[in-house]
Amino acid sequence: MAADFVQDDLFSGPQELPQGLHYEPGFLAPADQDAVIAQIETLPLREAKPVYGMVAGISLAGTGRMRFRPYDAQDAEHTHTLDLAPGSLYVMRDTIRWRWQHSLLPVKALRYSITLRTRATAAEQARW
Repeated sequence: MAADFVQDDLFSGPQELPQGLHYEPGFLAPADQDAVIAQIETLPLREAKPVYGMVAGISLAGTGRMRFRPYDAQDAEHTHTLDLAPGSLYVMRDTIRWRWQHSLLPVKALRYSITLRTRATAAEQARW
């Protein structure tokens, strides 16, 4: 990927997001979300968590809020939040994966998320 890549190149998203984060509201239509949720509800939960590289997520049902903060500045001043609308897509790689901590804040309404991950390469693990 070119070094001069910016968020607007992909999804016309806001420029203030940390480098390596791409967000696409409306990725899935409501009817598509319902079909995916019906499939998710039949799956068993898994707890295994190997070391991952790129992470992509699709938000379903309720809105979620993701928090990002750099590992070297764990304070409110350096914390960013992103509201994840139902049917949206986010992709995290590069700087956002290796230099930023991310977490999903608790929600009051039912929310599902499909998360896809690649295994981290040896080079990516060395950066960590």
